[in-house]
Amino acid sequence: MTDPVTEGNGPSPKSGDHFLTMPIITTVLLGAPLAIHWCSPDNAAIVLSWLGIAATAAILLGFFGSLLVKGLGPSRGIIKVLYIAAVGIASLILHFAALYRWTGMIGPGDQHSTSWADAFYFSVVTWTTLGYGDFRPVSEARYIVIVEVMLGYVIMALLISTFVSTIQRQR
Repeated sequence: MTDPVTEGNGPSPKSGDHFLTMPIITTVLLGAPLAIHWCSPDNAAIVLSWLGIAATAAILLGFFGSLLVKGLGPSRGIIKVLYIAAVGIASLILHFAALYRWTGMIGPGDQHSTSWADAFYFSVVTWTTLGYGDFRPVSEARYIVIVEVMLGYVIMALLISTFVSTIQRQR
């Protein structure tokens, strides 16, 4: 009888060693936008937020694109996919909130706001395209809103199509 580990046909002895990968990725993706803007709300922080948005969006788009092509195999459980999607989307929302905090928003009573809570709320409402109307972007932030809405549409469409194609492949 051969040993599947030594023959390369079974799971490697280190297959469980990457259990810390997801919390580390979570900490980096969610902590980066907050740390950047708490430490330094200046032009360098804005550039870092845009880089964070570009990197996170590229990771998510590449991840969902590969899932659509290759399918959801045994190494990519549905929980793992949902986890990566949730962390990536939360990271994008936080990066956009950091940008809105920097530019400000017009809130109820036409008051200018730069608070984290208002920026986060505005970013979530923008990502989900709810558009309540209680907050609106200042003129400098209109293009940021366009980018967030378009990314939201594309990433959510890829997420949904990934699940639909996975269900169809399992039948």
